[in-house]
Amino acid sequence: MPLVGFPAGIARFYREEADDINLFKKEGITMQERSYAKGASAVALALVAVLAAACSNDGGSQASTASKAPAQSAAKSAAPTTEAPIAISIANQYPPDRDDSPAQKILEQKYNIKITNVRLDATKWMEQLNLKFAAGEVPDLFLLTDSVEKYAKQGIIGEIPEKLVREKMADWSKELDKKNPMILQNAKVDNKLYMIPKFNIEGEVAFPLAYNGAWMQKAGVASAPTTLDEMEALLTKFRNDDPDGNGKKDTYGMSTSVNGGNVSGSSFASVFGAFGVFPFDWNEDKNGNLALGMTTENARQAFKVLNKWFKAGLIDPEYITTDTAKWRNNFIDGKYGAVEDIWYAFVPNGVYGKAFAAKNVPIVYGKPLSGPNGPGVGYAWSTVVINNGYAISAQAAKDPKKLNKILEMLNGLVTDDDVYLTTWFGVKGEHWDMVNNFPTQKPDWTDFYKRAKEVGTGSLSLMRNNSFALLKYYRPAEEMQFREKVTGGIKPLANKLTFIVPAQTEFPNLTAMQSQYFIKFISGEIDTDAGFDKFVEQWNNAGGKKLTEQANEKYKMLKAAK
Repeated sequence: MPLVGFPAGIARFYREEADDINLFKKEGITMQERSYAKGASAVALALVAVLAAACSNDGGSQASTASKAPAQSAAKSAAPTTEAPIAISIANQYPPDRDDSPAQKILEQKYNIKITNVRLDATKWMEQLNLKFAAGEVPDLFLLTDSVEKYAKQGIIGEIPEKLVREKMADWSKELDKKNPMILQNAKVDNKLYMIPKFNIEGEVAFPLAYNGAWMQKAGVASAPTTLDEMEALLTKFRNDDPDGNGKKDTYGMSTSVNGGNVSGSSFASVFGAFGVFPFDWNEDKNGNLALGMTTENARQAFKVLNKWFKAGLIDPEYITTDTAKWRNNFIDGKYGAVEDIWYAFVPNGVYGKAFAAKNVPIVYGKPLSGPNGPGVGYAWSTVVINNGYAISAQAAKDPKKLNKILEMLNGLVTDDDVYLTTWFGVKGEHWDMVNNFPTQKPDWTDFYKRAKEVGTGSLSLMRNNSFALLKYYRPAEEMQFREKVTGGIKPLANKLTFIVPAQTEFPNLTAMQSQYFIKFISGEIDTDAGFDKFVEQWNNAGGKKLTEQANEKYKMLKAAK
């Protein structure tokens, strides 16, 4: 059941995290292998891992641009110690088959710990964790994807002193403060930190607005529109001037995906952005109070434009029944000429980039459109991911040595090149090599599940893609340069409701109501004058008023606590 007021972009992020097949496809990792050969014994594999780690500083491999040479393994750099290893049980998704995988051995040697893997089914994650909790078996460190407040109040998870986190994970926590202070705030209960939060590293990157360059050339338009009026003129040409040259009036200006009636936060974002509002996001009004975008006057004006375009045939009328895959394919196949989507879909190997290159059709990228009130804003997912991160058991949190060691390890995962590379890609030279200054899996190790089972790079890559400092390993340099090219200089309008309040679960039908009216306003089934006012009244009476009150109460409290 969706949470009311839960930003649609973050919900989409959650779906991708929950469905790792989609997530790893997004990352360019193949998924075809589901079963794995296990010819070598565990002892032999462990020996190979240690030897590979010790010998990985080979002069023949390409040099990394990192501040610390990844060719030198984390195990080799570990300082000798006479203290007994600290035992840490970890429950994270996609654990290794063995407790002596290469990644685990390197982490253990680096931090003088002994890891016990708690193996659970990722598809029934919280259900199986709750069974463990009921049996009194709480892992020391585990991925929590449910209410932080609930488990804190039940005494299952322990407080992680924020002062200690800022000491042990200083650079990482300072970066979060700079990017979005609410990332840490949302891991708190009664102003005490109970989780090391995960976040959406794409959350600060705007969605580009893209056009079919061949259609633009045929329409005689040399550059992307900069205003709503220019956009309307171009979409009209896409509809009426037979841009695909088939002699039929069967093309449209633009479309979006609704996915079974669940409207995405990015749907028609270019139009809403021109009015400085996004329907499913919350932002401050002129008095500094939070308001749902869809209930504002600016949203009404945006719906008027969309209704005008829908009546003129500029919007594909089938968008209501179009899912994401079909919506993307329709743009590729030339059903309409403009689309707004996440940037990495357009890279040379992305769903759009590859298809348009094969057809030798250019893609033209635009910036946010100016509207009646001035410059527009871009849309992006929030960096905040609600109720998603790593919790520490109440018992482990009371053990200073164990707590310090966990934070030391987590800090290494977000700041230490060697540790990050080993726990995500495996042992350098055996599982991956540096190619053009970017870590690249060897052919036998491109399958995520195989690596997770045999190398330990699933559950032990605890903070994967949760480090701005190690963004250089997120995507190749040419892709990051492309991202800057198409999204640089666009500052998204940040959603302000990045926390949970009781009304979001108390009134679960509000989200569905918003999606239904969104579609009806555009089609004209409900007018944007008296009909819009009636929607706002109904929404408030159905729980929206209480939601708004609770959202503002907590928002002011969080602002005061920063």
